[in-house]
Amino acid sequence: MKRNVKYALMQYVPNFERDERINIAVILHSTSDKYLSIKLMENWKRLKKFDDEIDIDFMKNYLKTFKEQFSYNPLNINEIDIDDEMLVEKMTQYYINQFVFKISEISIESTCEQFLEKLKNNYLYFDVDKKKRVSKNESIEFFSEILRGKNIQYELIGGKNSLIGNYNEKINVDMKIQDKYYKIINFNDSNISTYIPTIKMWMMNALELKENKEELIFIVNEQIIDEKISTFITMLERYGKVIKMSEFNDYFK
Repeated sequence: MKRNVKYALMQYVPNFERDERINIAVILHSTSDKYLSIKLMENWKRLKKFDDEIDIDFMKNYLKTFKEQFSYNPLNINEIDIDDEMLVEKMTQYYINQFVFKISEISIESTCEQFLEKLKNNYLYFDVDKKKRVSKNESIEFFSEILRGKNIQYELIGGKNSLIGNYNEKINVDMKIQDKYYKIINFNDSNISTYIPTIKMWMMNALELKENKEELIFIVNEQIIDEKISTFITMLERYGKVIKMSEFNDYFK
């Protein structure tokens, strides 16, 4: 049964002028399920690589307090009003400076535990062990649930309804939303150098579609800490729009 929930993507922003940020936690609240919980990043080396000036020991201890604050236990209610629909907004409004919370409301089909795990697997993608990271199909399923939760009509694109290019080749986009096509690109730390041919191929695909009055939008996971990703995004933006995975929900407001 569908029910409305709110979730927050917590980002660490060491410097607002540079606007560099990294996802460090996801929070989920449901009044109907009386549920409030948080999933924090655990890959501290990744955070240290992102900001080599950070006091990592202080940050570890500080973030551990979030786990206590954003966890609801009916046997230990404390001061959490679990029935307050504005609970997440009220609990996060005083965290300023280096933390940003992107709050979204959605109707979900999964259990709260399942959906929070999906949020972690997709928004904290590189915090998960490589062998346990979500597959391409699991990412598509996650985006599909978000779209269904917003009552947005979409069509998954597979072998039977794939787009055909100018040379009768298949263009394997992932979904069609309204009149636009979407391609999900999950970069991987270990094979960034191999992505140039793939990026160039999708630049050409976007160009072909543009010539045929079709629009291709790329969804990219921006959590890779590598300058090459900025170059890849610039390349893709020449012929198609690029939205970050963390902005996907806001894109359809």
